[in-house]
Amino acid sequence: MIADPVCAEAECLVIGAMILDHTKALAIRAALTPADFHDGFRARVFALCCSMLDGGQHLDLVTLCERFQGKDRDVDVRLVCEMADSVANNDSGRAHAAAHAAMVADYGHRRRIIAASRKVAMQAGNTTDPAAMERAQSEALEMLAARSAHGPLKASEFADEVRKEVDAAQNAKPDERGLRTGIIELDDVIGGMRPGSLTILAARPSQGKSSFATTLISKLCLERGFPVGLFTVEVNRNDAYRNVACCNAKVSGHALMNGKMSDKDFNAYSEAFLKAKAAPFYVDDSPNLTTAAIRAGIRRLTLTRGLKLAIVDYLQILSPDSGNERNPTREREVAKMSANLKAAARESNIPVLVLAQLNREVEHRDGKRPRLSDLRESGSIEQDADIVMLLSSDWSPRPDHPEEQPPAVEPKNLDVAKNRNGPVHHAIKLELDKSCTRFSGMAGKLVEQYQQDFGVTVLAASNGHAGEIAWSSTNS
Repeated sequence: MIADPVCAEAECLVIGAMILDHTKALAIRAALTPADFHDGFRARVFALCCSMLDGGQHLDLVTLCERFQGKDRDVDVRLVCEMADSVANNDSGRAHAAAHAAMVADYGHRRRIIAASRKVAMQAGNTTDPAAMERAQSEALEMLAARSAHGPLKASEFADEVRKEVDAAQNAKPDERGLRTGIIELDDVIGGMRPGSLTILAARPSQGKSSFATTLISKLCLERGFPVGLFTVEVNRNDAYRNVACCNAKVSGHALMNGKMSDKDFNAYSEAFLKAKAAPFYVDDSPNLTTAAIRAGIRRLTLTRGLKLAIVDYLQILSPDSGNERNPTREREVAKMSANLKAAARESNIPVLVLAQLNREVEHRDGKRPRLSDLRESGSIEQDADIVMLLSSDWSPRPDHPEEQPPAVEPKNLDVAKNRNGPVHHAIKLELDKSCTRFSGMAGKLVEQYQQDFGVTVLAASNGHAGEIAWSSTNS
């Protein structure tokens, strides 16, 4: 068994420095917590020092010792005096207090990772409850993510990071600024999905949420080779695979499954099927999928497969994460799921696209155009998201033909209702070919037609201005 890493001398020197130097006491108080100390007594003394500092009381050896009570007071006072003496008699003790505090924090963090790993191992050996396993894995991930936590930083400490980001953005290729969806009209507005961002695509049922996800998988994974993970409770993995292949081949999935596909279309499907087989496309269709399990899956795929995009289909039908709270409201359950998915995006530093459902209010509104407030249990979702896109139909039956059905290629509106890093934009005009579950915009259709007519491959798409395309091509 791995021994718990600890440096008792560093813990003593840190507390001694707090007792003898008020300025260093404030800095150490901000850098550590009682949980960082291995020794229970030293953790208790540190907590008492913090309590005095937080209460505005003067902290020194005398005032601290006055706080000790009980039958072991003499022993406690003696041990505290020894810690103060360890700094008073050590020239480097006060000078290197910050380094000692960092060491205590590092060892404390490593002990928590070891403890969480032991818990995962114990759960794996002693339980068949998937929820218990997910909780243990989630705790281990929290320990790993906590490493990046820090207190307030002065602007000058991270100004160089900001400058480097701006310089990189100025000189970057489009996909280096944000993962381009391949839908040119949308990319012109959002600039691609940025690493660490949470994007919500919301719509009423049967408006094309899953088809939009299928289109992105086809464009990003099959056509451009980016690893994409789909976490779905909406469709099973076989249907997801078949839909992506049909989307890529631009053939009818209905005709495929009913044996009515032409030889030409079947050959196109067969080619797309092999393309999907070779692509870095990962599907988790586990029943009772939770955001804790999704978060663990995203982290695992990012570390082992270089995942570039995670898609969740869809938020409101995921199973609630197990927790200690009794009888949580639905709003609190969704808030926890939304926070988990946001954390997954940030810790893995990849974009996460989450499909979500709108409530029925949109059905009673003239024009049936959705708003942010139409998101079911919307408060936390809207708050956590970096981008919120609302999808709706741009078609309605003629007044004298109320029974009229939408066309096979249905016009759609995509509203960017929230965009943390750019402008909002209403009524991006798209089309959904429902036979092959594929979205396209006018600019994208022009690119595809150009490739088909002239037998060339377009290497670049949008140049950043709506409706304009940078044509760069090679002979196919």
